[in-house]
Amino acid sequence: LLIIGFELNPYDPCVANKMVGGSQMMLCWHVDDMKISHKEVYAVDDMILWLRHKYEVIMSDGEGKMTVRRGKVHDYLGMTLNFLVLGEVKIDMVQYIESMVNDFHAFDESDKTALTPAAEHLFQVRDDAPKLSEKLARVFHNFAARGLFATKRARPGIHTAIAFLTTRVREPDEDDWKKLCRMMRYLRGTKNLALTLSGDEASIIKDVEWWIDGAHTVHSNMCSQTG
Repeated sequence: LLIIGFELNPYDPCVANKMVGGSQMMLCWHVDDMKISHKEVYAVDDMILWLRHKYEVIMSDGEGKMTVRRGKVHDYLGMTLNFLVLGEVKIDMVQYIESMVNDFHAFDESDKTALTPAAEHLFQVRDDAPKLSEKLARVFHNFAARGLFATKRARPGIHTAIAFLTTRVREPDEDDWKKLCRMMRYLRGTKNLALTLSGDEASIIKDVEWWIDGAHTVHSNMCSQTG
């Protein structure tokens, strides 16, 4: 890509940009998948043709053909990426969350929902709380991992709960199970929530600021906790 004028983004080496016809073309990729965006259709067409010529090797059985999907709505890694509204992208994981909720129903037959993914006692740990059985411990680990996948993509609202639950997967106890149930009941009631990212000229110019915290006396063994 560098030989045809693209420059790697200094903040993300999986993003490259190039000016084409006075407008920016952006490429971003994950493993062998690439997203191409430009305001003009011809520019995208030319880029696809270049990629086919450079990388496509079609085998006798038809394998190796590059797949191209066009449009403003795409399904990718459990996410639906929706670009229908100008200036924003909506990311939802409705089907993924529904799958989690449906699978968890085998272990929590309640149809209750929760207003928040965690209660105030989320970080409280009782040393004498009974440990889960080996079977339930595996279930706990599975759903904590699935929740981690979701919160890193389209459901940041459960991040604090997941940050704690993933520290408990080695030896979860009955209190941890109740906290997992609380998070799953929250997801049951909010499975249609989507993450919307947007910006206007003012927000592009303004610096974006993030805060990350670390607590150092959360657990009885003095282990730190991100938040």
